[in-house]
Amino acid sequence: MTHIIVLPVIDSERIAYANRNALAISRDRAFLMGEEAVNIIGRGTYSAPSGKLVAVADAVNRAVSETQSIPPTSALPIPTPLEDTARLTLSVANETTFQALQRLQRAGGQPLALNFASGTNPGGGFLRGSTAQEETLARSSGLYAAIKDNPMYRYHKTECERGMASEWAILSPGVPVFRADDGTLLETPWHCDILTCAAPKADIVGLERATTAMRKRVHRVLEIAYTYGYRSLVLGAWGCGAYHNDPTAVAGIFRDALTQTYLGPFDEVVFAISDWSLDRRYLGPFRDTFAELG
Repeated sequence: MTHIIVLPVIDSERIAYANRNALAISRDRAFLMGEEAVNIIGRGTYSAPSGKLVAVADAVNRAVSETQSIPPTSALPIPTPLEDTARLTLSVANETTFQALQRLQRAGGQPLALNFASGTNPGGGFLRGSTAQEETLARSSGLYAAIKDNPMYRYHKTECERGMASEWAILSPGVPVFRADDGTLLETPWHCDILTCAAPKADIVGLERATTAMRKRVHRVLEIAYTYGYRSLVLGAWGCGAYHNDPTAVAGIFRDALTQTYLGPFDEVVFAISDWSLDRRYLGPFRDTFAELG
């Protein structure tokens, strides 16, 4: 039987201030970093702050070739039988997706991170200066190369109701990360696995319908992670920003799925939510929802 452990929330004013300094950049600067990321992907190299020429072409090409497109109706492979984990550690942290990934990797894990994707535009608005979670991932890594030509985007534009998207997901292993959250190019890239999936837009389809869709979407994400053998996950306040889903409802959906249907396959799940608002409008509902398990 899997024992559930809820860790104390990782949050402080110092952490929030540091995240704000790193992420609250101008649209112009974000746009330039997005363009630079595309150029780095195209060239396959970049100049690190030390002047060293860093090659990423092989890593980008490998991530592209190993990326798997998973339509909503696709049957998933039969997972390798694994014993249930002895414990599931859940935590909510005021940190970025990349910070959480690196923390889990340093502890010996091989985590999968969820990209809170646009269903119609690869990388969201990272080439227009937008600064949400997906845009940070896209301007900092080779993710754009792995997802930009995926048929998911056309499917959502032509086959889905506006704003609803679907359970279609894109699994991209070994994505090279060449930029820190604050925009600094790294001396040495590191690699991570990313699952791209879009939340519904509650402001377009309505909150009730969006919440129903989110329940199916969360289960699909966890099913994919389980099927492909991931034991640790980096999730977050998916769809709760620009897409206006209710963070309390989304937190509850994740809590119920992880502690009921998907209790056993995972040993650690981090909800990485970089939130510097005074009332912690996104982090707070997740903190409170998971505290109820303690």
